[in-house]
Order: sequence, then C-alpha cells, then structure tokens
Amino acid sequence: MLESRKAAAPIVRLWLLRLLVPLGGHKEFIADWDCYWWGKDSIIQALGLEHWWVEHYDDAFNFNKKSALKELRKLHEAAEKELKNAKVPDPLANNIKQVKKLTKLSETDYRLFEFLLANNIKQVAMLAKLSETDCRILEFSALLDTEEALACAVDLKPLRHRDVVSVLSALLALPQDEIHSSLAKNSVLTKLGLVNLNWDSRGLDAILELPDEFADRFISADSDSVDLLQGMLSD
Repeated sequence: MLESRKAAAPIVRLWLLRLLVPLGGHKEFIADWDCYWWGKDSIIQALGLEHWWVEHYDDAFNFNKKSALKELRKLHEAAEKELKNAKVPDPLANNIKQVKKLTKLSETDYRLFEFLLANNIKQVAMLAKLSETDCRILEFSALLDTEEALACAVDLKPLRHRDVVSVLSALLALPQDEIHSSLAKNSVLTKLGLVNLNWDSRGLDAILELPDEFADRFISADSDSVDLLQGMLSD
C-alpha cells in the first residue's frame, strides 16, 4: 500500500510535470515496471496517479507505457494552463520577502543585526542585491530539499554541468542568462553561501544545495529575520 501523504503544493505539481514531460524525466519514470515503485511512490501520489498502482501492481506485463506517457502529457498541458501563476507556499514566500526587505533597514536596524550576527553586516548588506531570479532559485532549492516527490523527480535525469542552466530555465520559466548570472562564481547567492554548487555531482539535487538546516528555516512559518539571517550567515 502507498503511504498516505499530504497533497503537493500546486507549484510543486507544476515543476514535477515539467521535469517529467518536457525535460524528459518520463523515460525513467515509466520504464522497467518491475522496479518502478522503488522511491517513486511520492511522485505517483503527488500527481494523483495511484490508479496505475491499483490497475497494474500484479500485471506489470500489460502496463502500457504509451498510454502512461499520453496521460502525463495531458496532465502537463493542463497544469501549464491552470497552474502557470502558482506560487510557493506562503511561509516560504513570506520568508523570502523578509530577506528582500533588508534593503529598507534603518541604520539602527543594521546596528542591531551587526550585534546579533557577529559583525556580518557586510554580508547582510549584500542581501540587498538579491534579484528576483535569485529569490526564485532559493524558493526552488528550499522545496527541493524538503519535498520528497520533487527530489525524486530531479533524480530521474542525471545532469551535466552545462545542462543545469537550461534545465532550471525551463523548470522555473526564467531566462537562461538570468539563471546563469545567479549561479555564477561571483554572484550574491554563491558569495554568501546561500546556495552551494557542487559541479562534480550529476543530479540537480546534489548540484544545487542549501546550507544545513537552511531549507527547514526557510519553509517554517515561525521564522523571523534574525533566525533566517543567523541560519544563512553562520555557515
């Protein structure tokens, strides 16, 4: 039996279908039915495909891969229309906004953060330069680190270094040049260590990593600016 899980956020559902259909993850996802379920049940549930399990658990030979792909394509087409304006969950969005608001800190605010964060005020000031693309990458990275189905889906397709920008561009619907700038060696994200890039890895989840416990802080509804900054700047 499939383990009961909460429904995936709409934005996660959209990303899953982009990974599976236009980005080609379906090739691995619907291949080799005998070992199909290992580690992939989270995707099945997130996309509401439990009927595959019910209909073909004891009938792997008759599993129709063409029909399965056709269904995935229909789901993706519908998601692009219905979920194209989907946003990340409110706690994550609000925490991103908290970081962005550092551009409006008063001199007293900066002095307070300087005291609380062990003289990392220059790093705090750099956060004022976060672009909208930087924010979207942080949002995606936080959900990638905390959503099992999303982590499973990105693991379906090993990536080379040169593929990362194009895949993120298609996945997040953002220009490739902006993605490239956000992931450059001298970008705000990398200088501050908000995203750790491990180019020796082959999976997007391993290449694009957040510092320890950062994702949990970022998706928490109880985080405040001090808590977020301490988590980001302590590594």
